Amino acid sequence: MRVRRSLYDFATSCQSGVRPAQGWMDHLKFALPKVGILQACDPDELTHYLHRRRDDCERLFDVERPSRRRIRIVFRGSKWLFNLQLSIGLIDGRWTGAGDLDLNPTRLVRSVGLHHGLPTEHINVFHLMRTHEQTPLPDTLDGKDNYIPDVLVPEVIQLDWPSLVQNYAAAVLQNVAEVLGTLHDYDIYNPQHLPFVQLPSLHDWTLRYAEVYVELREPEALLQVAAISEHGRSLANLFSAENHGRVPTTSEMRVSNMPAMLIKLGAEGVDLSVYAKTFERLRVEVRYKKYPMRLCRLNRSSYPKSPAFIAQVLRDVRANAMQRTTKFLQGYDRSRGSAPLSCSHLSAF
Repeated sequence: MRVRRSLYDFATSCQSGVRPAQGWMDHLKFALPKVGILQACDPDELTHYLHRRRDDCERLFDVERPSRRRIRIVFRGSKWLFNLQLSIGLIDGRWTGAGDLDLNPTRLVRSVGLHHGLPTEHINVFHLMRTHEQTPLPDTLDGKDNYIPDVLVPEVIQLDWPSLVQNYAAAVLQNVAEVLGTLHDYDIYNPQHLPFVQLPSLHDWTLRYAEVYVELREPEALLQVAAISEHGRSLANLFSAENHGRVPTTSEMRVSNMPAMLIKLGAEGVDLSVYAKTFERLRVEVRYKKYPMRLCRLNRSSYPKSPAFIAQVLRDVRANAMQRTTKFLQGYDRSRGSAPLSCSHLSAF
């Protein structure tokens, strides 16, 4: 079997569509239920303990107290390759609540891949920490680092993204539990070394937002996006298209509002965006803006309660995203008829 080591080009993808394995994953949001503390704690004592842990851990998380009986624990993306907010309140003598977690697998792959090699099975605390001073600025038109550089592409093409996210999520759980300490850390007379903050198992999480994209090699990506946007009116029977952004001058390397085409895919809450990530990369991205499982018509009860729950769900969401992407690409190709596409085939990296 031939192992692909370079990205597909735009013209080929318009004609043949894209396969599920071509789908890479960007921004993901999860809701975490059943967050709590097993230990009975006075609000002031709990706040004092969390502040002490924060200081001992070089302020790797923040503690906020909106009210006497409510506390927020925040792991920020400025220090970590994830964002996590745990909100707990004292109700009937017990601290209970929920959490919101943002993951970005593309950013993780870029950061870890450039310094340690691609993460496959084991992701540790060093992988999860930001390395601003060590990571070179990305060559992206929007200046963001959610981008796979050319040097990593041959390996990333072979990457099992759903399993990567599963390991990524598990590593976040383990890291957060270690940072927040154990029952013994809170009370030295308590012999139990169970995690102080109880976090839900992965199969209890809910996927609330997802971005799945395919990145295509296009020597003149900006011009291609402009052509797609200009041609958008002829897609009216297939899609509801909205153009936004502007075309930069050749001297502009990074702008905050790049030219893009936003397409409504019929189902409320699902968009497809086409934009130039670099001068030679075209990104076609499906965004599930609320409860992707519902938008993909996936039934939670059909998935077993296993540690692989997240990977299984994301495989099905990715397959749905690539079906939608193929429908757009082939619809665009058909709508152009015999008009030539201004792109060339890939050269190997």
